[in-house]
Amino acid sequence: MRYLLFFVLLVPLTVMGQKDDKYKFLRTDYLAVELLSPIHFQTPRFKLEYNRSFLPRWDASITLGYGNANLAPNYAKDEDNYRLFEIRHAWKFQLVRKGSFRYFLSLEGFYILHKDTYHESWIYFNDEIGYLVYKQADFQREKLGVLAKSSFHFMFGNRLGLILYGGLGVRVRNNKFSNVVPLRLSIEEFEDEFGFNIKYNQEEGKQFSGDFTLGVRVSYALKFR
Repeated sequence: MRYLLFFVLLVPLTVMGQKDDKYKFLRTDYLAVELLSPIHFQTPRFKLEYNRSFLPRWDASITLGYGNANLAPNYAKDEDNYRLFEIRHAWKFQLVRKGSFRYFLSLEGFYILHKDTYHESWIYFNDEIGYLVYKQADFQREKLGVLAKSSFHFMFGNRLGLILYGGLGVRVRNNKFSNVVPLRLSIEEFEDEFGFNIKYNQEEGKQFSGDFTLGVRVSYALKFR
């Protein structure tokens, strides 16, 4: 994953100088489907992007994502109450075009709302208090952020395309627990079923930190401008 991010962010510098008036711009309105998000091991969802070209080098897009327990793989869903909604809006600048290849820089804002009901899990407070182990709790996570992204667009034939993207940015996460049925306090460190001590859904309150994204999408061109 680290090498893919390096490829997406830095390789375009080697082709920026390759200019050809014959291939000045390629403007498309398209739909794109995310390939990897439906099998995400923590928060699976389906994502659909609509992109429109407004000016010769400027595009704008909106992406909607949705997931629930019925759509989630068995290893990802904790209870039947899992559901997630996501919306993203991006402005894109076409920096390089060479034949059917295009390279974009973009700025994207996003919002994610994730709700679930957890059983036999824990809430982390701090190193002194430790963990509150509970029998059941309702969980809500909101995530708001902005990303600077870089993407490669490849066209295969007249309509189909492939998009590889990556990005870095910042986000604010706000976790809330309610209807908690407590069992005990513990100073023992807990690990998830994959052997990780990840507290993204075990810590309550707001947290500001960096964020990154990587992905692959298949696109279908609706209109050429």
